[in-house]
Amino acid sequence: MTTTDKLSRAVIIALTTPLGFAAQEHRSAAPLSPNEWNTVRDWLDAGSMASADLIEENGGPVSLTGIDYSLSYRMSCLLERLDDVRRAEHELAERGIWMLTSCDGSYPRRWAARLGRSAPPVLYGEGSTENLTRPALGIVGSRDISESLAEIANVLGAASVLGDYAVVSGACAGLIESA
Repeated sequence: MTTTDKLSRAVIIALTTPLGFAAQEHRSAAPLSPNEWNTVRDWLDAGSMASADLIEENGGPVSLTGIDYSLSYRMSCLLERLDDVRRAEHELAERGIWMLTSCDGSYPRRWAARLGRSAPPVLYGEGSTENLTRPALGIVGSRDISESLAEIANVLGAASVLGDYAVVSGACAGLIESA
C-alpha cells in the first residue's frame, strides 16, 4: 500500500468513524454519515482527487471551497485527530480486528453495488476478509434470550458454517453471541 493510499484510508476512518475520539469530543464533531461522506466523495471525484488530498503537505486540512461551511468545519475538526486514528487502528489490528475502507481494494464491491450510497465507508471485522465475498447469514437479536433461543442460534450458526456461509453479526452478548 502506497503512502497516499495509507493516508486516504486514515482520512476516511477519521471522517466517518468515532475511532480515536475521547468521549467528550464525539459530541462536538460527530463523524460524517454515509450520505455526508458521499457528498465529500462526489466533491473529490469532481476534482479528480483522492481522500489523501484533503490533507496539506504540512499535515493540516485543506481549504474545502465548494463544501457547506458547517460540514467543512466538522471535517477540519475530525481530521485533526489523524494521529489518534492511526494509533487506534494499530491497537485494533494488534487485537485481530481489521478495518476496510471504501478505497481499499478488498472492500466488497458486491456490498458497494447493492447498498449504493448507503454502503458504510468503513467496515470492521475479525477473521478473514475473504469471508466478505462468501454468501452470508446475518444474525441480529436480543441480548437477553432464553436457553431455547440460544440453542436455536447455535444450530443456525453451525448449519451456516457447514453450508460454507459466513456468519455476520455485531458480536454482542445474547442471540448474536450464541450464533
